[in-house]
Amino acid sequence: MPENVALRQEVEREIAATKFHMENLQKKLYVLAEKLNMTSSIMATLPPDVLTEIFFLAVQEGSFNSVPVPYVLGGTCKAWRNIVWSTPLLWSFLIVTLTQKNKQTQQTLLEDWIKRSANYPLHVHLTAPGCESSDSYSVLLRSCAQWKSLMVNSYNSHGLRYKMLDGHPFPLLSHISLYINPLERFPWNFNATPQLRVLELSGRGRPSQIICDWAIVQDLKATFDVNDWLSILRSMSSLGTCKLILAKHPIDPATHFNDRDGPHNIPALTKLALQYIGAETNDEIIFLLRNISVPALERLEVTTDIPDWFAELKEMLLRSRCSLTELTIRIIASPDSTFEDDLVELLCGVPSIMHLNLISKSALSDRLINALNPNSSPNTEAQGCLPNLTTFSCNGEISFSLDSILSMLRAREKTITPESVGAQSPPLKELESFTIRYRNAAWAQTKNPNALRVFYFEMAAFGTKTDVVWDEAA
Repeated sequence: MPENVALRQEVEREIAATKFHMENLQKKLYVLAEKLNMTSSIMATLPPDVLTEIFFLAVQEGSFNSVPVPYVLGGTCKAWRNIVWSTPLLWSFLIVTLTQKNKQTQQTLLEDWIKRSANYPLHVHLTAPGCESSDSYSVLLRSCAQWKSLMVNSYNSHGLRYKMLDGHPFPLLSHISLYINPLERFPWNFNATPQLRVLELSGRGRPSQIICDWAIVQDLKATFDVNDWLSILRSMSSLGTCKLILAKHPIDPATHFNDRDGPHNIPALTKLALQYIGAETNDEIIFLLRNISVPALERLEVTTDIPDWFAELKEMLLRSRCSLTELTIRIIASPDSTFEDDLVELLCGVPSIMHLNLISKSALSDRLINALNPNSSPNTEAQGCLPNLTTFSCNGEISFSLDSILSMLRAREKTITPESVGAQSPPLKELESFTIRYRNAAWAQTKNPNALRVFYFEMAAFGTKTDVVWDEAA
């Protein structure tokens, strides 16, 4: 029996010695790994300030759906960890994913992240699927004075909105991106955001669910019905860029401006994108076009299923007296036979356009090309449609003839002076770029191969950059 006890003690001593030896080996391994990293080409040649710049680029590009980039960088080696842990700038993108599990751990990590950011402006990315962690939201809001931008991509963020009801100051906050749940009864309270400039709202909520100073917003993207859009556009005197996604909703006649006041003026708007798809008619977009004036508008993009709003668009542009330079029209469905005639009538009424982009399922014909040709167009006073046109792009089915394209390019390439066409007419601008992506392969397949060869050869000789190719992806 005593022999067994002595043998056991000997084994335990050997185990302890082995563990001690293993710990020493592990420490040596850590030291060797650190030396290897320190002597690698990147660590040996790049100073810490350069590495910090590289790390910051990685932090900016990092996805908040995976492990946060600072933790990935800090887990690479001790040298990198020292840089990341001691650089507040690398913690200025606050990536928060709150769940029902491990609430205490999440709160601790959140506090640690904010502490590491020091006083740097924070770009907050919040994902909280169904989480109502009051303590974590309280920790987050304690840093609200540092927020530079806020992105909330959760459908359910009831807890944060509730915490914000009392009002919090956001002196630096300039960019807000939110999902608006139309069923939520608590609004987002951003009443104290003097630097707010960009507002992106997804979901189909209402403007009343956002408490903010609409007058200082310069860039807006949201999905509202036309009644809500008109209600907020009245107060958006600083709005410069806007993407209006119209939700299908009955029009409220009470929203319509009376004849005495006229359409509402949006004085600073230079870029406007309108989108309204999934409806049989465009009553909402027509109603909107009739009720706004945009004197500073330079770039316009309209996306709808059917183009039954050309007359209202022309009326709005003429009423606004704006100098529209870029127009993009995207038609999702197949328009009727009058589409091209209506399009030409619209274009002839807006001679200031310099860049025209058309995307349509309808087969555009020589009717459009001839309208751009000063030698073929009946609109002689304006030297054809769009005398200021410099770039033309078309994507869709086409039925242009080869001769009409060459004739138009040849005519617009000539230098036309006021003396050659009459002293009252401005000089015709030379077309710099002409691009067609046709979706109907049969357009080229039915052409004589020799005629096509001559066509492409002559196009290459023009000063205009030309590109007529089949859109294989379509």
